[in-house]
Amino acid sequence: MPDARNDDNVQLGGDTRIEKTLGLQIPRCISPGHTEGELHVFVDASEKSYAAAVYWRIKLSEHESAVSLIAGKARVAPLKVISIPRLELQAALLGARLASSVLTEIELNVTRKIFWTDSRTVLSWIRSDPRSFKLFVAHRLAELEEHTTVKCWRWVPTKLNVADDATRDPPTHFDETHRWFHGPDFLRKSEDEWPQETVESERPTGEERSCTTLTLVNEEDSQVVPNVSRFSSWTRLLRSMARVLQAIDLFRVKRKVNALKQKRTANKTSSDPTWKHISKKAHTPAQKDNRKLDKNDRHPLSLNCDYIRRAETLLLLEAQKCFERETTLLREGKAVTRRSRLRKFAMEIDENGVLRLKGRIKAGKDGSFTLNRPAVLSGDSSIAKLIVRHYHVRNYEKSPTNVNGAKLTEVCRKYRLRRVICLPNAYVITNPPSRVRGFSTQYGGSAPRRSLLAEVVEGVPPTLVPAGRGDPICRAPAEGDIVLIVDPSSPRYSWPRGRIKKTYPGPDNQVRVVDVETTGGVLRRPISKIVVLVSAEATAVPCPEV
Repeated sequence: MPDARNDDNVQLGGDTRIEKTLGLQIPRCISPGHTEGELHVFVDASEKSYAAAVYWRIKLSEHESAVSLIAGKARVAPLKVISIPRLELQAALLGARLASSVLTEIELNVTRKIFWTDSRTVLSWIRSDPRSFKLFVAHRLAELEEHTTVKCWRWVPTKLNVADDATRDPPTHFDETHRWFHGPDFLRKSEDEWPQETVESERPTGEERSCTTLTLVNEEDSQVVPNVSRFSSWTRLLRSMARVLQAIDLFRVKRKVNALKQKRTANKTSSDPTWKHISKKAHTPAQKDNRKLDKNDRHPLSLNCDYIRRAETLLLLEAQKCFERETTLLREGKAVTRRSRLRKFAMEIDENGVLRLKGRIKAGKDGSFTLNRPAVLSGDSSIAKLIVRHYHVRNYEKSPTNVNGAKLTEVCRKYRLRRVICLPNAYVITNPPSRVRGFSTQYGGSAPRRSLLAEVVEGVPPTLVPAGRGDPICRAPAEGDIVLIVDPSSPRYSWPRGRIKKTYPGPDNQVRVVDVETTGGVLRRPISKIVVLVSAEATAVPCPEV
């Protein structure tokens, strides 16, 4: 009790303000002659307390209504100092709980319920996703969603908020005519005269949850390619890679759906199909058993060809990391160095970044893309070894008696392996396949120690790829060059000499055949059979006078 010596309004018999409340007469009937009405809840908070008041509104005519107080409740603010927005949220939760209690006890038909607050911060929190805030705000917003909806909340100015009276000192004149018992004046008017919320820019309140994402990227495994050394089958590796890509696409779709849920606003919540009311009712044991799927009822997602092609492309890029220098030079439009293993081959990079051979066979219309432009792989790659083993086993099952040429044909139709590789229980392939060492197959017996070329070149299109182009550092022969014509049957000093009269570039603008004018006439020779002595640019420069 306050000290009587320091307060003139306090008498020995008690507080005069308390004595004035003894004569208050509040009517018990809140809805005379009406069985339905509206429930209006006002909430507010201050540094000392927070309160809520519930009013019953009935329509007497089109432009006149009656408002009565049903219940009110106030609580003292905690001793621990918290921010005013948090106290305003506590008041909103207090009003939601109080309205829920009134609805369970009242026997009248409630047409609608409206909650009023003068805190724009609380309104912005209610219209946002609770998961985007800290625990204090998130937990209370989650409980508010159980009792109310977003469209039930409206804004009211502080001067018209009757709950503000309960958070301040008691007024001097407090009787039956006070607005605490009859609600604000605008409730007795038509809805067009109710306060309207003005649009203001939202500001950070400090209650937003800061999400820090730490991503660790390994430069060696920057892609989504699994560890190849853990696979012993090319088919399993390929399908596992495809499943990883399929899972990534599913996660991206789920992330977009979650992003749409977080964009709920006051204007689109009514038409938002992603908004669902979450009920905390516990499931019965029978319902839990029904939710469990039987193993026979589970149907995994099908794996289409698009994921298989994407997986194969990523695995080829992983196997071609040993050719990063050559790929960089080709992207810059430069020729590979003399020390490169691929210096004798014409290569290009496709739209997916895969390094492929470039030959004249791609002009054919009957061959497939991989047949005309096989990918380049290194024999040291683990992926290349899995590919070779895969075709070796598959072709042995088809024709165990003639497996050598068939398995090489299958590999060469899609891939071009560089350098000699010797796999245990597999076979040896060279590029070009000119000399082969003996090997033992996986199914017993020994293969003949002879070249596989005789078994493969007969009717095998892959042997047409690639076409050797000589030293890539030198320029292509041009008209006017003085050349020697190579004749293996005669010594070099007797090779005929002449001048290039005409060149024949192919569809890829590469010169492979030329006409050489000699003393014996015009001879047509491939560029592999000529040696440039003096270029046309050098012959055009006049000799200096002595």
